[in-house]
Amino acid sequence: MKNKLQLICKMQAKGEPSWSLTIPRILLTNSKVISPIEEWFVTISLQEGIVTFTSEGTLLDLIREPILQWVLGRRLSVNSIRKLIWKTKTIKITKSPCANDVALVGLGNASLGGIFIGMTYSGFWEENDTVWYDLLDSVCAEKSEDCGTISLLEMVLTNFNLVLLTSLGLFVSSDLRQPSKVLKFTRIQFCGFETRDYIAAKLWYTELCLANREEFEEDYVAITFGIRRSLSQEATCFYSSTPLHNWKTCVPYAKDRNRLVKNVELIAVLIDHEMSNALFLSATPRSAMVIARKLVNQIIKPHFQYPGFRFPPDFKNVKGMAFHPGTHFLYAFGNQTTEDLEFNTALAPQYITSSEMIFFAYVPPNSSERVIRNKSFHPRHIGKQLQLKTQGNAEIVKIMTHKDYVGFLSSATAILKVPFAVETIQKNDLSGYLTIEEHSKPFFKISLHLGNYHIPPQFQKSDIYKTVVIPGFSSFLILEILNSTNVLTLATMPNMVPTNVIISNDQWYMYNFAKTKPSGWSITTSSCKHVIIHDEVNTARSIIKYLDLGASFTFKIKVLSQEANSIRTKKTPLLKIVIGRSALFNIATKAYWDETDSYIVEMEILNRYFRKGMTSISFIVWQATVDCLTSAIILKLKSSCSYNKHMSFLPKYQISLDAWERGEYQDEHGFNIIKTLPVNYRPPSTMGLAIPTTDNFYHADPSKPRQRNYHPASKKTGKYKQCLNKRTREDCNCTTEQKLSQNIIFSDCTEKVVRFIYPVIQYPIFLNIKDETTSIPMEPPYLVTISEVNKRKNWKLRQSVTDDIKKMKEYLEIVHPHTVFNPKDLNLSISGSELYHFRVTVIPGVTFCKLITEFQIYVDNAPYSFPGRFLIASITAVILGGIILAVFMVELFDVHFWTLFKHLFRKKEVKESTSSFEIGD
Repeated sequence: MKNKLQLICKMQAKGEPSWSLTIPRILLTNSKVISPIEEWFVTISLQEGIVTFTSEGTLLDLIREPILQWVLGRRLSVNSIRKLIWKTKTIKITKSPCANDVALVGLGNASLGGIFIGMTYSGFWEENDTVWYDLLDSVCAEKSEDCGTISLLEMVLTNFNLVLLTSLGLFVSSDLRQPSKVLKFTRIQFCGFETRDYIAAKLWYTELCLANREEFEEDYVAITFGIRRSLSQEATCFYSSTPLHNWKTCVPYAKDRNRLVKNVELIAVLIDHEMSNALFLSATPRSAMVIARKLVNQIIKPHFQYPGFRFPPDFKNVKGMAFHPGTHFLYAFGNQTTEDLEFNTALAPQYITSSEMIFFAYVPPNSSERVIRNKSFHPRHIGKQLQLKTQGNAEIVKIMTHKDYVGFLSSATAILKVPFAVETIQKNDLSGYLTIEEHSKPFFKISLHLGNYHIPPQFQKSDIYKTVVIPGFSSFLILEILNSTNVLTLATMPNMVPTNVIISNDQWYMYNFAKTKPSGWSITTSSCKHVIIHDEVNTARSIIKYLDLGASFTFKIKVLSQEANSIRTKKTPLLKIVIGRSALFNIATKAYWDETDSYIVEMEILNRYFRKGMTSISFIVWQATVDCLTSAIILKLKSSCSYNKHMSFLPKYQISLDAWERGEYQDEHGFNIIKTLPVNYRPPSTMGLAIPTTDNFYHADPSKPRQRNYHPASKKTGKYKQCLNKRTREDCNCTTEQKLSQNIIFSDCTEKVVRFIYPVIQYPIFLNIKDETTSIPMEPPYLVTISEVNKRKNWKLRQSVTDDIKKMKEYLEIVHPHTVFNPKDLNLSISGSELYHFRVTVIPGVTFCKLITEFQIYVDNAPYSFPGRFLIASITAVILGGIILAVFMVELFDVHFWTLFKHLFRKKEVKESTSSFEIGD
């Protein structure tokens, strides 16, 4: 059946139209190997006229994701879980490191009588997508009495294992890549620990997707018990790497563990995969700090990698730390309550320009440090929105402190978004002009005089903590009503007070930024004003790129700003770039504003060094808010071989699949170049055409006899691979891809090969290197070795060797057991017959990839090989020599062979005799 894309339109239950796109899996991947695989981010665009609708989503390979292949335990119905929800005390969630939509949710409570875990592959999008299991029988295989009170405390889903921390201990599952009927668990034994110790314990795991796993990548899980070490306990912190069987103490030396017990509490241990460090979070009653130790060969070393970082004294009750997934950002957290965004005090607005304002926070004189802290702006307010409940808002962009300002110890600079509401001046109150005079320092008195109305204006008690604003001069916060026409105020800018000046009725107005109802102000999160675009589309938040040695990569990111031009600051970059391991690559960055006022960063990345590793580059919009869908783009770079990079052999003829299946394809001379191999075929050896000695079968069929299996050397060799322990060829389950493959591991499935007429002379070998986007001919500095996998002879290679290549060849052939060839302009000649199977291998040193390719050539219509050809030639020579000798002897002795021949073979002639006689009477 042909592969095709299918667009399905349907009607939902509510009558709303919907659509779904069906894509055959074979168009995306052929692999069915159970292993961690990255979940894809996809963008789908629909066009109708000039309108484009774009939707984003994820694409998950359900066949390969390890945890989805298992039955975790006893299956439960949704109704039974609903009954348990009301008894649940804690809920624990963990997700797959490679697929955000694959997650597990666990219910914790000792009274539940089981270990209840739900598994989803859609991120809990719908209730019916979650399958519930009871893992009690899998965890408590020994059926001890304590299992009745077991409770799930924490769980971690790694790339290859599921780790459960319970009240009875730590349990690690079997390898998730090798599914069987029900998932089994092994209990990890920690000497000297009881149930109460496990209840206080914590699991620590640094999320890392091990799709296309490198040798420098490992899963690490650590457990800390959060208790003082007793004499029966080796340590209170342990860690392990894949497969999580061997657990070591986190603190390398015993003397360090003893000192740790006396002085500090070890809270958390995380592995920094980018820098190969182990990070320790520890705390004392007075402070907390983080130190880094080097991780070498999966073992934590004792010496410190960097000087320790000590947290500020006000950061207390620290509980743990975590890496932001896919980045180098380390977060420490605790259970300390943070002050709200708002604080209870009056604000005095001061205009700087028509779109920029400063808000001064009022603090009464002689206030305590606690009151000052609770009535001040803090850095956490940057980027937030100051909202007036009646109307208006502004974005806070800067926080300032003022030690010399009486009453105003902090202020916030804000960009005006929506004009703030002005207090309405009624005819019977504030409708006159003002005069300002200095009162006792630092206060000023404002007097209100009769205006255009006959009724005298007057101040009210409700005007306290309102602000008189005079454009071009200082603003004044009203602190006290002296009488109906005079108030005591505090100036925001004492040097700009207009004393001895009449301020007319249309030159001043009043704002109410007091903490009163229904008026007042509040601080909220700002609306999103930025959009991040990379590669011309707004897609994944996380990108993975593999760079081989010498490879380069250009990354372009654009930030679109929705701010008005009047308040936009072009001199301030919109992106903050943070690089984890900056020395791994050569990185050149160019940033600029384009003609649309968008901020663009272009990054040229070159892998110049022959060392493996990974780093993350974070592009952060520092002005982004929580309302933004994306505030950062994470680019993860691996100095390694991409799993899409490979070497391929380009054959002389491009044969279609249909022609290959028919077994008929003629070259320019009308010769069919497709050869169907005999069943159980093996190529000849140096011992003779009919004496194969290789272990490799081609076109294998266990139900039929082996070809040329007479000589003892032939009988001792020959092993099936895919057909091993199978009865028939159908049982071998050879796929079309395996039948077409020229790899030796699929030789059992190989049925047809390309054949050429003897002799094969100067056959060109073209090799290509392909990755995700490019395909280039192989040439130096790549050098290769070529071998025949069945150890056949009678073939040779011709290459072009320059002076530079000659030097490289001489050096490499000293340390390398095989002859090294230049892959450019390489030619092959074969003087033997039948099947030749070649393997081409790239010499290491110029790539991280193990580039290997294979190709097959069948030589047909060849003359008889030794000894048949030699015997025929010898017999012919003897006959011709005898004829020549006979002619020589005739001439020498004048022997008439013809006469002798005639006398020898002529019949003797018998003459007839006649006689008569008479018979008497």
